[in-house]
Amino acid sequence: MPGYYEAVSHSGITLGPVIGRLLASEILSGKRDEMPADFRPERFLS
Repeated sequence: MPGYYEAVSHSGITLGPVIGRLLASEILSGKRDEMPADFRPERFLS
């Protein structure tokens, strides 16, 4: 679903602020950051 974001984390207390900033930046700018690339759903397509 284009434009859909969902953030789930086991260590949300420590990573929450970083994940929030990364996703907010992506959503607002439209540019994908490479830092969370290993955790995107596309990783299952290869």
